[in-house]
Formats: sequence, structure tokens, C-alpha cells
Amino acid sequence: MFYSFLERLIDPLARHKVEQPPASVRVFFFHYLRPFRGILALTLVLSAIGAAAEIYIYAFLGDIVDWMGESSREDFLSEHAGGLVLMLLIAGLIRPLSMFASRGLINLTLVPGLTNTIRWRNYRYVLRQSLDFFQNDFAGRVAQKVMQTGHALREAIVNVVDGVGLLLFYLVGIFYLFIEMDARLLLPVSLWAACYLLIIIYMVPEVRRRSAALSEANSSLVGRVVDSYTNISSVKLFAHAEQEDRFVADGIAGHSAAFQRLMRIIMNMTGTMLVMNTLLIIGTAWISIHLWQQALISIGDIAIANGLIIRVNQMSGWILRTIVSLFENIGTVQNGVETISRDTTVQDKPGATELQVSAGEIRFDSVCFAYNTDTPVIRNLSLSIRPG
Repeated sequence: MFYSFLERLIDPLARHKVEQPPASVRVFFFHYLRPFRGILALTLVLSAIGAAAEIYIYAFLGDIVDWMGESSREDFLSEHAGGLVLMLLIAGLIRPLSMFASRGLINLTLVPGLTNTIRWRNYRYVLRQSLDFFQNDFAGRVAQKVMQTGHALREAIVNVVDGVGLLLFYLVGIFYLFIEMDARLLLPVSLWAACYLLIIIYMVPEVRRRSAALSEANSSLVGRVVDSYTNISSVKLFAHAEQEDRFVADGIAGHSAAFQRLMRIIMNMTGTMLVMNTLLIIGTAWISIHLWQQALISIGDIAIANGLIIRVNQMSGWILRTIVSLFENIGTVQNGVETISRDTTVQDKPGATELQVSAGEIRFDSVCFAYNTDTPVIRNLSLSIRPG
């Protein structure tokens, strides 16, 4: 019942007006996400609740360490029953329910529903393009862009909810807890956050550019393969297998080069993150020990601080990959928008009515055709085929 409810929240085939998608990537995102802003907001809220509950679990573990040092074994449960019940409520009920609900909205609502909604709407608009639009491009390349743009836009939004949002919630919680314990604990994590932001500002946008190039290479490669198979009769009659091999091999070579350029920048970010995370762990451990020696924080505070930092260290790698994936998908969307959002060159005249066919007559009236101005093929052809 719960699964069915979530699956019905977005109907990919819901009726909509066929209209040209925006040519701006930012507006393109807003155009397709606006109808689902309520679902996205609820998913973010539930993710925030789950992240806050997880941070509180670390805080409770630190409290337990302090309580054990202050209380006798016999009096431990009676003295701290209220805190233990609250911990049980948050760890055993609030955290799993919020995380399960947010994951359900992502997996059962946004992933299938949003993806195919965008695909369906883009397909309907592109289908109404002029014949010239399709003759000037690979059919496989156009199809690939229609299909991958919906997937990439959805992945970008899920990355924001699942990665960027979670990191922000964690950092806010850590800043709050560290201020409560001793503001000096914030020094390593503040420097780490600043460096993390610099990576996002200066290194990740290059991922977007290289991802757009990879997406173009991927679409071209798929277009070459699909068109070879689609026109297999012509290939068999007028070409050779070796010629088609070279044609597709050029596409694979271009795709490999674009892929390698993208992976190089990702390796640079990975190495930088390893150095940052190492310094964060060492710096937090050293400061917390120094403060404990001066009796400014408790053993429980040390457990909280270092536990959270280790958790952030574990998260930072996959969150960076999530952010990288976010910009990769934005690059893919940007590449798709360039094809999908083109103007329709052949349109009905203003006020045109539905075509009414009363008889099956066919008439060509002074038809001309030429590949260029110097080589006409048909000139002033007039032909009438009467009904019947």
C-alpha cells in the first residue's frame, strides 16, 4: 500500500501541453521541477531529520561515556533513564522512519516518475520537429539525448538531496555541537570546509565542461552504432565491414579520450581530498587531546568530536563523488538541451485549422528540388492524381 502510494505520486504520462523546453540549463531544470517542488521539499525535510537524528546519536554516545564515568553501575539506569529513553526513541524510531520515508520518495517517486516524465515530454516535442531536423543528425544521437537528459536531470536533483544536502546538515550539526563543547574544536573542520568549498568552486566546474564533452562523444558514438544497424541494408550493399569498423572506431577513440580527460580531473580532486581528510583527523584529535589535558572538555566530548570527524571523513569521499556526479549530470543536461530545445522550423500558419480531407486527390504544383543552386534535380514539376 505504501509503495503503491509513492509510485502514484508522479504520473509520467499525465496530459500536458506540448511546448518548447527552455534553452537555458537553469531554466530547463526549473521548468521540469516546478510541478514537483512539494515532493522535493518533503524529501529534503525528511533527509534533514534523518541527518539530525544521526548527529544526536553521536552526542548521546558521548553522554553515555561521561555518565558511565560519573555513575555507579548499580545507579546508572535509574539516574539516566530519561536520557536513555530519548536516545532509544531517536535511534530506534525517528531516524529509521525518516530515512526510510526519504529513501522511498527518492527510489519509488522521483527516480522512475521524474525521469520518464522528462523523457516523455521531450520525446513529444522533438517528434514534432521538421524532417530537416532529423535528416541533419544521427537518429541514434537524437534518441540518446532525449533518453539521457531525463536520467541526468533526475540524477542531478537526487545528488543535491542525497549528497549536498546531507553534507550541509552534518556540518551545521557539527558546528552547533562543537560550539557547545569548545569553539576551538571548530578550527580544523572550518579550514576543511573552506578547502572543500574551494574544490567545488575551482575544480568541479571543469568536471561539468568535460562531462558535456563526454556526453557529446557518447551521443555521437551511440548514433554511429545505431545508424549503422538501422541502415544495415545499405551497409551490406554499398559498404564494407572494415569501413563501418573504422567509422565506429573513430567514435570509440573520441569517447575514450573524452573519458580520460574527465577522469584526470576527478583523480586530482581525489588526491586533494585524501590530504584534507588526513589533516582534519589529525588536527581534531590533537586539539581535543590538548583541551582535555587542560580540563576544558570531557572524555565524552572527545568521543563525540572525533567520532563525528571520522564520520565526515567517511562521508566526504562519496559526497564529493556525488557532487562530481551532480556536475557531470548538469553537463549532460546542458548537452541535451542544445538539441532538444531547438526551435521548430516548420510550423502551422497562425489560425490554421485541422486539415479536412474530403477527397483523395494528390496535386504537385510547380515543385522544384535541388541539392544546391548549381545542380537542380526537379524543376517545375506539376502532377495531378484524381480521386480514386
